[in-house]
Amino acid sequence: MIYKLLVLALLTYGLWQRAPGQVSFTADIWSNQSRYPFLAVTGHWISKDENGGLDYNCALLAFHRVRGSHNGERLARIVIHLLDRVDVTVKIGHWTLDNASVNTKFLESLEVILKDRDIPFDAKDRQIMCFPHVINITVEHVTDSFTDKQLADDDSEFHAILPPRDPDEQTHEEARARDPIALCRSTVVAIRASGKRRDHLEEIIQDGNAKGWFKDPEQPEKVIKVKNLELLRDVKTRWDALYKMIRRFREMRPACDYFLAQPMNKDLSKYRMTDQEWKALQDFEVILSVCPMHVMKQIKPDLFQVPHAVQMALCRERTPVLSDVVPAFELFMSSWEQLGQMHPHLAQYTNVGLEWAVKYYEKMDLTRAYIVAMFLNPSIRMSWIERNWDDRYITRAQTVIKELMEEYRARTAQSSPSSRRPQKHVFLNDLAAKYGIRDMVASDLDDRLPQTVDAEYSAYVAEELSEVGTDTLKFWQLNQTRYPTLFAMMLDYLPIQASAVPCERVFSSSAETDTRRRNRIHAVLMEALQMIKFSLRQKRLDFTAGLETPDADMMVPMDEEINVLAQAEAGIDAILALVGRGDEDDM
Repeated sequence: MIYKLLVLALLTYGLWQRAPGQVSFTADIWSNQSRYPFLAVTGHWISKDENGGLDYNCALLAFHRVRGSHNGERLARIVIHLLDRVDVTVKIGHWTLDNASVNTKFLESLEVILKDRDIPFDAKDRQIMCFPHVINITVEHVTDSFTDKQLADDDSEFHAILPPRDPDEQTHEEARARDPIALCRSTVVAIRASGKRRDHLEEIIQDGNAKGWFKDPEQPEKVIKVKNLELLRDVKTRWDALYKMIRRFREMRPACDYFLAQPMNKDLSKYRMTDQEWKALQDFEVILSVCPMHVMKQIKPDLFQVPHAVQMALCRERTPVLSDVVPAFELFMSSWEQLGQMHPHLAQYTNVGLEWAVKYYEKMDLTRAYIVAMFLNPSIRMSWIERNWDDRYITRAQTVIKELMEEYRARTAQSSPSSRRPQKHVFLNDLAAKYGIRDMVASDLDDRLPQTVDAEYSAYVAEELSEVGTDTLKFWQLNQTRYPTLFAMMLDYLPIQASAVPCERVFSSSAETDTRRRNRIHAVLMEALQMIKFSLRQKRLDFTAGLETPDADMMVPMDEEINVLAQAEAGIDAILALVGRGDEDDM
């Protein structure tokens, strides 16, 4: 218990006092090896030091063993207890969660509890969808329309439809019916399952490059070289791994075709693909990522920011916050729209994804956070909205922002009424009244009265956009007196997370602690260990590291457990393992 008390004391003392704005949260549930569920809650806020410097902060507020049911009402009671113990409930802000229905009920129940405490909280307005989760769901539906996704979870042999007698007469629909993705996966699995086959493929690549065996599929007279790479096997639940598997397989097509044509591999010849089937496989790669140049001769490359490209754009930032989500999501949808229009045979797949994307996009209207966070980014402000939205939506966005500014003005006035006039004029006003000099500082006061909401809004919008890559916190640190209302809003809205990846990082770290040799660590000690580890690593944490599947995780044996997010330092785990051994039997 002393470990936990120490961590909670460190969290409570000095952290929230330096958080002038709200604290935003991410939350998710993880089960350990014994199938016991743990609720992870991370907090994110902007701190202000004694010199006025601003900084992003994050902490693991809880890693709590959940007993009993996981319904929304019970989770709300648990979360309130967890927030109360670190004295942060009054600073509660937005919640970034996955799209499970229980999370909606959780926030609704949380709203009821907070209302009884006179703490303002709007469940719909404060709920933020985990953006990578939305992209995953959308792409999964497209994948389901193209291939049998069950095969990705099943290591049994794929029984392919017999290839056509005349490949030159094969139609696109006939090619798709053979499921090129499954043929690709089956070939990869078969080759990777045998060290002998992997060696044989490597020998073919080396000999083929040296002797000029490989020809460009688009220009048969052109000799090409194939990179000596390993085939990648897609990872369950990771759609970008499917994209990477297809891309690598297509890069190695000449070598794979030659390998499957060898008499010694006749048992795998059923997986050989026709030219039409290779084109169908390429179609799906195009849907998942940037179109290859030989397909895009009449298409502007910058129009296409499809799923993988959008995900990579988010991965450029260590902490993906909310201001980039709307532009990324709109580019994502417009890319599929244009792809379907320019290549009608792909529309049947992109339309499936667009149908689901629109459903989630419309849910963004339930919260003001997406518009406000984008507006508060000095590199965006109203530029994206004015350039890409219809007039009625532009007007609505302006209204949302100005109404919120009025709310913050009213809140500031209630908390510090004296702030409505400069403090340094109080003495002069009293002196003028005493001697009957009524206009002594009137003109000076008029010049210094706080600007109206419209004036502050207009001044911010009229200012030249900051360069892309500008340090947002530094901008607001320098401009807090020019835009005081927007500065107050920034403290609440910029820490909002675009994804629940912070919790995923916690789960990866927890899996390193909860090993088979240490699977009886007491829940209290487990929580303390994870909170300490998170605190020690927070300056090195990268909350985008788990968004992309590393190639290394696609080359491990399929019977091994894949931890796609584990990036922990062995030294920290070794120390914590020693700390935890004394309580392993304390159940």
